[in-house]
Amino acid sequence: MKCLCAFLFLLSCSCTIWAQQKENIYDEDHSIRFAGHLFQRKDFAMAAGEYEHVLFFQPKDSFFHHRLLISYLKSSQFNTGIKRGNELYPSLTSMPPDIAFTLGKTYLMAERYEALTYLFLGEKSSLKPSDKAYLSIGNNLINRNWEEAQSIFSQQDPKSKIAELYRPIVQRTESVAYKKAWVGGVLSAIIPGTGKIYAKQWKDGVIGLLFVGSLAFSTYRQFNRGGTDNWLTFVYGGLTLGFYAGNVFGSWKAVKRYNQRIDNEIIQQTKARIYSRL
Repeated sequence: MKCLCAFLFLLSCSCTIWAQQKENIYDEDHSIRFAGHLFQRKDFAMAAGEYEHVLFFQPKDSFFHHRLLISYLKSSQFNTGIKRGNELYPSLTSMPPDIAFTLGKTYLMAERYEALTYLFLGEKSSLKPSDKAYLSIGNNLINRNWEEAQSIFSQQDPKSKIAELYRPIVQRTESVAYKKAWVGGVLSAIIPGTGKIYAKQWKDGVIGLLFVGSLAFSTYRQFNRGGTDNWLTFVYGGLTLGFYAGNVFGSWKAVKRYNQRIDNEIIQQTKARIYSRL
């Protein structure tokens, strides 16, 4: 009986100790260490959730604020990061510069361009000059303000990280060669299809040339057979005129799309380079 009582007592103590250790997993120290572990492993989605738990214990610690916002940014939870940043810092004047930079990048990746300009790129911004330039150049590139982006870039140290990040994109905006939409229309008015070839749409240009040309030839043949008394002359003539006008307008649109593709490629390249350096 004494042995049984001793065994039950030891078992009870062991269970109590185990239960206490299990509860301690969720205390402040364990939460901070686990959040840091997830952050170092770049498991940012889980790190964000764990840092939210840490802020329950340390609600005013700016280090954990920053870690939380970085985790939301790097896990592409942009809107959630913006919401939490505004909750933690309702006033921009109280926001530390490093946190302002992280939140500014979050606004940029979330495509909140007007809010980014108003909140972070104005004269009252708490951002460091280099961080402000980083966001300004990216914002202007994404919004097709090539000249403004080039101007801000030219003021940066050629050996800086900003120069390294944006140099290939800015250089491309400086050498970009847009085509003129009216030239595409005029070329197709003279020789159908050549406007689309001008817009680098070789296949569509050749097809347009052959199609309009074949209709024009058919119109000519019907006219030779019966002149204006042949009703097929008007049928083929109407089709030729319709496709001819459509080809001219289509060439004008093709050049517009060509220029837009250049813009979109620059924008996507900008976003990709920014995202790779987050």
